[in-house]
Amino acid sequence: MSKRVNISYLFSIILLLLTGCEQENSQTPSPNNGEEPVEILLSANVMQVSASIITRNDFVDETSFKDGTKQVGVFGLRTQDGSFNNQPYVDNFAFTNTNGKLSGDGHIYFPPGYGKITAYLYGYYPYTDDTELYRQGNEVLIRVKGGLSGTTDAKWANAQTDPLHATASHTIERIEGATNDRSQITLALPFYHKMAQLQITVETQSGNEGKYQLQEIITTFSEHQHGYMNVRDGVIISADTGKTEICTEILPNGGEFIGVSTIEKTVAPQSKHSVLPGTNAIKRIQIKVNGKEYEAFNATTAGKGINLTAGYITAIKINFNPSTDVQATLDDTWNTKEEHTFDTTN
Repeated sequence: MSKRVNISYLFSIILLLLTGCEQENSQTPSPNNGEEPVEILLSANVMQVSASIITRNDFVDETSFKDGTKQVGVFGLRTQDGSFNNQPYVDNFAFTNTNGKLSGDGHIYFPPGYGKITAYLYGYYPYTDDTELYRQGNEVLIRVKGGLSGTTDAKWANAQTDPLHATASHTIERIEGATNDRSQITLALPFYHKMAQLQITVETQSGNEGKYQLQEIITTFSEHQHGYMNVRDGVIISADTGKTEICTEILPNGGEFIGVSTIEKTVAPQSKHSVLPGTNAIKRIQIKVNGKEYEAFNATTAGKGINLTAGYITAIKINFNPSTDVQATLDDTWNTKEEHTFDTTN
């Protein structure tokens, strides 16, 4: 499905050229036609973070993102008087994020030229120094995978489970012989989570605690849970579109006894993972309790699947009541709150 191509060749042929050039003390070309240099400074932060939810290794949190040891990658393209320029500009440079300020080995300058010059910067995290990227059509892609992905393909062994993406742009107008208004500008890169996040909580009624042990959570996704993120727009697609994937999460130590929520205590989610976003992305959810499988959700019965939205947490609560029907409620809890009840059978 994908094709390995040299990054310089790839960036020279796509419409929105992601570009680069490296000189001493500069990560972009310094103006060399008499233009005054305008340095670009970069800042970055993670948007829409819920520290109470993002606790597993699948996810990126604000603290680790800014701790001074992590790097983000930046691609760049430019326009001059409304037309995209074919000369290289920024080509997958690495920047260290320290308390929201990005720093590299040298300076970044605004693209050279006169007239209205627009710089477009595309950031992604975490940085990869691969010399080759991947192409689907004319788009530049990096590999990603959900935390439940069962792929054994070695190409996805180090794929990112929570890639972040940001865009920023700025326009200046250079007039030959005139002085720049500023010698520096600062562009903020707001990084967004581009995967969806799924958490599943199973609880039971009072009196059942200590009797029923949750052993497995089985989720059927409408598409495979490994794929690609477009470095230009941050859109994620599955590597095997249209092929379902059944992901079985086996709880450690033979499972755990299902608890009961009270005023003083809540049941912690037994499953929290990054997942590929998509419409009708979940087709079925089952749980295995005391060796028996129960169905908690079925898209055919419900008339539609469960949507997974990039940058959102989808929280699913399964009420395990073996004497009646098992029921599941769904709650999108990041930016909006929406509740659904599914009537299901044992």
